[in-house]
Amino acid sequence: STALDKLNSGIFRIAVFGLVSRGKSAVLNALLGQKILQTGPLHGVTQYPRSIYWSPATSGLNVNVELIDTPGLDEVGGQLREAMAREVIEQADLILFVIAGDITRTEYRALAELQAAHKPLILVFNKT
Repeated sequence: STALDKLNSGIFRIAVFGLVSRGKSAVLNALLGQKILQTGPLHGVTQYPRSIYWSPATSGLNVNVELIDTPGLDEVGGQLREAMAREVIEQADLILFVIAGDITRTEYRALAELQAAHKPLILVFNKT
């Protein structure tokens, strides 16, 4: 199904990925226009995927957007993290990958894995 079909069906899923402390939750709060997701200086505030539903009033479309915040890809234990990420990626219509500063080798690898899912992907430069 095309992105347009998804928009017409009424729900569009955007998943946010990135390494720990890159500001994934902060980026979502900025999109939402309010501080809904907890953020903080501690590593790994987000421990499991969490969905927030958002209806962008200015879009003129009758669409609900599900924003999925995820833990840092380098935070959760290996296999559990992979299974969790795979499930979220499968459901996503669009992936936002948040980096802060120069891209690291770990981020590059994660990005390559996300691209293999053949989903639209936007690279978000945060904190720069």
